[in-house]
Amino acid sequence: MKLMVDPGCKGSAQKTPAVFDKSSHSLRRVFSKPPLNKPRERPSMPVSRNFMRRLTLTTLALVVGLAGAQSASPVTSLTLPDALSRLGNAPQVVQANLALSRAQRDLDAAQAGLSLNVTVGGNASYSSAAASSGASGSGSSGLNGSLNLKATAGVLPWASNRAALNSAQRSLNYAKAVRQENINSAELNVVQQYQSGYLAQLDLKVAAQNVQLAQQTLAAVQLQRSQQNATQESELQAQAALQTAQANLTSAQTALDAARRSLAATLGVNLDNASFDSPPSLPGSLDAAGLSALGLGDVNALVAQAIATSSSVLQAQNTLASAQETLAEQQRNRNLPDLTLSASYGPGGAGLGAGLSLKDGTASASYTQPLSASSAASSLSLSLSGSYTVYSPAASAQIASTQAQVSQAELSLTLARQTVELDVRQKYSDVLTALGAVAAKVTLEERARVALQTAQARFGAGTATQSDVMSAQNAYAQASRDTESARAAAALNLLKLQTTTGQPAAGGTP
Repeated sequence: MKLMVDPGCKGSAQKTPAVFDKSSHSLRRVFSKPPLNKPRERPSMPVSRNFMRRLTLTTLALVVGLAGAQSASPVTSLTLPDALSRLGNAPQVVQANLALSRAQRDLDAAQAGLSLNVTVGGNASYSSAAASSGASGSGSSGLNGSLNLKATAGVLPWASNRAALNSAQRSLNYAKAVRQENINSAELNVVQQYQSGYLAQLDLKVAAQNVQLAQQTLAAVQLQRSQQNATQESELQAQAALQTAQANLTSAQTALDAARRSLAATLGVNLDNASFDSPPSLPGSLDAAGLSALGLGDVNALVAQAIATSSSVLQAQNTLASAQETLAEQQRNRNLPDLTLSASYGPGGAGLGAGLSLKDGTASASYTQPLSASSAASSLSLSLSGSYTVYSPAASAQIASTQAQVSQAELSLTLARQTVELDVRQKYSDVLTALGAVAAKVTLEERARVALQTAQARFGAGTATQSDVMSAQNAYAQASRDTESARAAAALNLLKLQTTTGQPAAGGTP
């Protein structure tokens, strides 16, 4: 006995027929089975398909938006030499130029101090005396005084003005080295930012190709699923691949905008629509022979050049020279007598005079003209005065302290030279390593090119799909981008080596 539920009953339109099971004495629903010759249909996913329509529209809007942003304003080509030529107003370069100008003015002032120092002086007084009682006359009165002209100059090597000149010359040499290093640092920064923009352009191109491939792959999977030849998992995986490609495209565009803004801030110009069209420059031979062609083959010569132009070495040399001059001055003050030789000729303290100070190393000449006539006869006088320090513990202790400073300055100079040598050798090794990496990337790029040719040949023979060709194209584009990235890294390392050894950076900012 079977009890059928009337499908026509109220509310039974949504119910499944039920039958009475004799074995269990209960009602159970009967689920209809599909025919054996008809494949089982998977439940539809309207939400997923709506999501895919939105995803496709989003991708289209993203690509169109990026293209529109590129074409809204005309793209201006910016080469690396053009970028370097605009470095004159960079704060780092301006600051270095100001420091050099100040050092040059100090040297000019020190050189002017070597010439004669002329001074004019004088004194005047008026006196009046009344006549004594009982004496005839009105007393004596008159104007007394003199005018004096004096010239002094440093004549001995240890004169103070000559020491100032030596110090100013050392400061100028140091300022020149610092200026060149600041310019090289600014140019390295520009080169690095330019290369970041250049690589970001390549990344944007690769990302756009990956988005296109992901779209075609997703469309193919959806078609296969409509034909019951793909699973929902495959479709979701293709959706995730497209979303990842879209995120990479946005990231590449963001990186390109950031590179433009960073370089624009350094140069002080607007680069919103600039394109970076200068590929990295490398020697023809990617090994030590290529470095020899650039004059960078002898690492020992590079070390010597770097030591001669390094600001840290020059600063240590200046510190040592200053300590040595201080020590020599203290030893002179301790060992030399303080002698002063003077001579004069004229009537009553007037006329010509001359003097020489042994300790100060200066000579002087003077002329004195009295305001009132003198009846005294002219005479020549010579005088010699001096003193000598016999015992001074304080002076001896000061000399010992300065000798310790000299020893410390010598050690600092040795360490500075060793640091520069290690830096040059490390950078030389980095250049060779980077050039080797470029050679490896070139080989991988050639491999990707051959793979692309193979895929195209298979597609022509009907044994490969268009997706296979596009995948090979993307792989080749990525390999080309990796090669350019390796070339950029090698070019930057090469530029660092050149600037460290005293060679001007590319661009030659004046």
